[in-house]
Amino acid sequence: SFGKAECVTECSASQACCSATGTYEPKGTKCGNSSVKTETKCSSSAKGGDILERDAYYGCTGKSSSCSYSSTNYVWQAWKVKETCEKYETCEKKFSSPSCTSVCKPQSACCTALGEYETKGTQCSKSTSKTETKCSATGKEVLERKASRGCTGSSESCSYSSSNYVWSDWKTKKKCSSSQICKGTSSHYCGSK
Repeated sequence: SFGKAECVTECSASQACCSATGTYEPKGTKCGNSSVKTETKCSSSAKGGDILERDAYYGCTGKSSSCSYSSTNYVWQAWKVKETCEKYETCEKKFSSPSCTSVCKPQSACCTALGEYETKGTQCSKSTSKTETKCSATGKEVLERKASRGCTGSSESCSYSSSNYVWSDWKTKKKCSSSQICKGTSSHYCGSK
């Protein structure tokens, strides 16, 4: 006569790392619903990249019915997009967490739509900061040019410095009559010959 067959189980199905059939869950099986660690990284260093994030949960060892708290048994979830950088921003990892950064904000006076500084000599103000006059080579005209504020090439702010002025071309301000000639030192005018 044969004895009765016994069902052998490794664990009780109510335990964290035990299957419904009473066997240990394999290594890499998530146990618990709370994330224990989060990692972040940049998807790319190109403009408009993403900040990616993934969570780790406690995991089973494959050799026990208990949830393992060791980082070697963490179960990492797939990377997901946490934030998408603007088209003028790049994802940069500074210290331990990445962020979306740009050289400058495109709405600034001396910042391009791509988040880069405008080149030195780019006009950034419509108003005239300074006017200069001189006599033409023939002495028959008073010439004038105007300066507006310009970009430095290394800042998003419109410069007040005269070294960054953007000058217009010389234009005729006044033609002198046949009996007059252009005169003056700092301010030029048509005066009698």
